[in-house]
Amino acid sequence: MYIAFILLGAYYSIFKHDYLEAGATFGIALAFDPSTKKLHGTHDQFGKEVY
Repeated sequence: MYIAFILLGAYYSIFKHDYLEAGATFGIALAFDPSTKKLHGTHDQFGKEVY
């Protein structure tokens, strides 16, 4: 999903020149960024790391 949103954002930016849509698409890509899940796990209310 991450790569798909990155490519879609690049398409909007390069070919359509719609920078607002490209920025929104890159922002959605951050939700699927695989590197942040390995660095930052989420924790439940007891402090246990949850994936």
